[in-house]
Amino acid sequence: MFLRKKTITIKETDLFSKLICDFIDNDEKLKPFLGDFPTLKSVKSSIGNINNHCRVDLVETLREQYNQTSFSNVKLSAVESNINKLLDLNAYTITTGHQIHLLASPLFLIYKIISTIAYANYLNEKIPKHHCVPCFWMATEDHDFDEINSFELYNETYSWNVESSGPVGDFSTKSIIPILNSIESVLKQSSFGSELYSIYSHAYMKNEKYADAIRSLLSSFFGEFGLVVIDPNHRRLKKLFVNEFKDEINNNLVFTQILNTNKKMSENYKPQINALHSNIFYLSKSVRSKIEFDGDKYFSKIHNKIWNKSDLLSEIDDFPENFSPNVFLRTLYQQRIMPNALYLGGANEIAYWLQLKDLFEKMSINYPV
Repeated sequence: MFLRKKTITIKETDLFSKLICDFIDNDEKLKPFLGDFPTLKSVKSSIGNINNHCRVDLVETLREQYNQTSFSNVKLSAVESNINKLLDLNAYTITTGHQIHLLASPLFLIYKIISTIAYANYLNEKIPKHHCVPCFWMATEDHDFDEINSFELYNETYSWNVESSGPVGDFSTKSIIPILNSIESVLKQSSFGSELYSIYSHAYMKNEKYADAIRSLLSSFFGEFGLVVIDPNHRRLKKLFVNEFKDEINNNLVFTQILNTNKKMSENYKPQINALHSNIFYLSKSVRSKIEFDGDKYFSKIHNKIWNKSDLLSEIDDFPENFSPNVFLRTLYQQRIMPNALYLGGANEIAYWLQLKDLFEKMSINYPV
């Protein structure tokens, strides 16, 4: 008896939108929304437009974040080498990002990371005069806790039960210990499971902050491949984005540019996300709340805080760590602080990134492949 393999196209799976199918097929209708399709040639061209002004701040922040993290028995020499290389003007990042789900789930997260490492290795072989560093951008400022607080193991669902309101990266890991206790006997039925449990327990028990635990966990899996894990929720990095925060308050560029792009895109596709008037969150006392504008004053309902424009712009200058970008601004923030040549995302991410090219150009930030 012979097994026969049949190959079908992405379109025939009915799993993806017309936009994504056309993106994969390099359909010319999408050229206005991305500049060029992902090829070796387009990556080489992108490298020439990279912002090189934030490298010292980026590297110093990464060193600080790694120094404050407790790692399991893992060699970090490749990671440390890659972080140091980012000071070199010929080094670039290849980045993916994701919500920081419990225990590094789902499997999709793993696929994204190994694909990013593979792309970095490929580009290092094909563009030997440059060095590409694989990076994972943790969505530490996300406050959609219900989207990350559970996972399945052998058809059993485990949930992380804790009161939540602020950025998930700042959560304490102590409340995860009951989950570790629940899965210990399940994982320790094999040597591989025992090793995995040891990695989990060290990450969550030796690190107080959830973001540090995820860095520790991912480094246990991918540290030997040089994966650099970044937490963007940091004052030093936010200072680099002050002008963009202020530009958004003064000119509301996100709404106007996305609205114009969506009108053009709607001729052939349904845009992934609608244009939003409010694109900055206020981040204070472990609470993240959207900053809204009523035509006269700016306000955060949850914080019971009101600003006039002048006061708000002054606080952005003095305390940039109090401000957090939404889904649209986050992409610009990433590209502002990282020398990023290529971004790797899932289908939904690609769909909303394709709404952003005009906004990137308006704000003079390099739009990645």
